[in-house]
Amino acid sequence: MRDIDWDICETQGNIYQLAAKEGYDMEVFSDVYLRSDFCGRYMDAVCSRFQIEDETVIWEFFFPELGGRLRKCAAGREYNGRKAYWIGYTYRQLAYSLGKRSRELADGIPFKRMDAAFGGCGGQTQDVIISGLMADGVLLEGGRKYFAGEYAELAGYPLPEFAAVDLACFIMEKGKYIRTGHVGCMS
Repeated sequence: MRDIDWDICETQGNIYQLAAKEGYDMEVFSDVYLRSDFCGRYMDAVCSRFQIEDETVIWEFFFPELGGRLRKCAAGREYNGRKAYWIGYTYRQLAYSLGKRSRELADGIPFKRMDAAFGGCGGQTQDVIISGLMADGVLLEGGRKYFAGEYAELAGYPLPEFAAVDLACFIMEKGKYIRTGHVGCMS
């Protein structure tokens, strides 16, 4: 991915975090947002000013399209903003890495699956989480399955020579996977 792509991932993460802060049901928000005309036209575009715009400015543009389909959480049931950020960030990272549109990701990786993958959102990188999400394969594009090793290859990450190694044994640092000391890794 290009440097600007990482910035766009941050923008989408900020959009998700703002939705959580505003008290929206994140499952509904994510599904409606990823399938929206706004997301398809501007966030999935090769180049759009919205991709690096402030999330509050972006909100003003897409809220008229989404607003009527969103719902607020019950008091005291608000979603963790930090977790929402990483889920939004990871959806965009997958869109770039796999070359998929947001709508396809909403079909292939529903919010509940993404939410479960992030668990308590403690200590794992989004690349390890993506590896876990894709361990059983992610259905995209008419039943085509993508697996963790294929994700890394499509994303342009050089993998170790032995393909049997679980990607969770590696973390990404500056665009390259490096070995970690996780228990259960092959030596």
